[in-house]
Amino acid sequence: MEANSLRTYLFLSVLIQIFVILIMAFVTLNEVMIAFLLLSSVVMLVTIYVLLHTKAAKAIDRAEDDVRKIAEEIISTGKYPSDLPDGMYFSELKRLGRYIERINLKYEGRKGQLEAILNSLRNGLVAIDSEGKIIFSNPRFNEMYHLRRDLKETHLTSNVYDKNILEIIDSLEKESFVEKKFVEQTNGLIYTYRGILITSLGKTIGKIISIENVTKVANLDSMKQTFVSNVTHELKTPLTSIRGFAETLQDMEPNDEKFKEFLSIIEREAERLNNLITDILLLSELEATGQPKKAQWVEVAPLVEEVTTLVRHQLKPEVKLQVGLDNDLKVYFDSFQFRQIVLNLVSNAIKYTDVGTVEIQMFEEQGRVILQVIDTGIGIPDSEQGRVFERFYRVDKDRSRATGGTGLGLSIVKHIVENNRCQIFLDSKEGKGTTVTIVFAPQPKRK
Repeated sequence: MEANSLRTYLFLSVLIQIFVILIMAFVTLNEVMIAFLLLSSVVMLVTIYVLLHTKAAKAIDRAEDDVRKIAEEIISTGKYPSDLPDGMYFSELKRLGRYIERINLKYEGRKGQLEAILNSLRNGLVAIDSEGKIIFSNPRFNEMYHLRRDLKETHLTSNVYDKNILEIIDSLEKESFVEKKFVEQTNGLIYTYRGILITSLGKTIGKIISIENVTKVANLDSMKQTFVSNVTHELKTPLTSIRGFAETLQDMEPNDEKFKEFLSIIEREAERLNNLITDILLLSELEATGQPKKAQWVEVAPLVEEVTTLVRHQLKPEVKLQVGLDNDLKVYFDSFQFRQIVLNLVSNAIKYTDVGTVEIQMFEEQGRVILQVIDTGIGIPDSEQGRVFERFYRVDKDRSRATGGTGLGLSIVKHIVENNRCQIFLDSKEGKGTTVTIVFAPQPKRK
């Protein structure tokens, strides 16, 4: 019942009572007047009760509206007003506000940690909602597609034109996880795409797409396959020779002139196998550890003399081996690995030099020790100079195999140099010779 109607009833009840009281002053009281008086009194009391109850109900409704508005404000802002009165409802709201504020602070902290983790990923990562709008994209993803930093609330397909991403998004309509491996890009890079469906309470709320640059992994896998193929080939050749000549020797007399010749071939091929296996094991160790050996001060002259003694028998009559070293020169290096560097560089220079000189120079310049191996051999074409340090790569395959080379020498040198923070340079001209220069890491002060 409306408050205005109640006030009208109350007013009429009061008027009736006043009218009855006035009549009583002039007329003798009878039963009818008493009945009117009682009835009007009851109506007046009921009206007053209903009116007060209606006011109380309206007050409660207003309080509930205030509470609801303040609660909505607290939930939306995560804060509570400091000037709330101390009534029962508002005390509860203050408690609710403090609780929500603590939750928001904890949530913001966790959200910041999560964003920091996602931003540090090396993979590109983007999350979109059910409408295809970007929720989050990390810096790596933006860098891959040359995008500005803030792309939230914009459609992914309006900013990124990659058919692989579109295919991932379409596939996620049917599957919860999708992967496309080793997709080569127009710029030569190789990516792996992964898509994950985001669900909550059985409902799809978004999708996450991850893009990983797997170029190095793909190249490494290819290199491993090539390496296995090359090792198989290199091992097969001497083994075939050894087996063939061994079978031939079984049918020959020991006094036959060819008997010793064939034994010599078997011995040479066995040595070639041994050298190949030794180099493979050394190269595997260098690649596996990636760390330098324990260094010490090494006297250069005795080690270089040892190497020259080992390789002099490889020299052709028209080739001279020359050595030029600074007096009392020492290098801070592992002695075995230093010997491997010099031995492999000098052996390689001798193989490809038919006339002229192979020269070893070692000196100190501006606090750094420098090694140079210079030859006047066949040189390396410009188009092949970038590949000479690859495993089993040979400029002249027939020449290298004829001299017993394993094709791993320069690769071993490269790994030793890189593991010890040294630098290696190649300067070669076809038909005029090659110079390999190694600049050793800065030497520590001698105690």
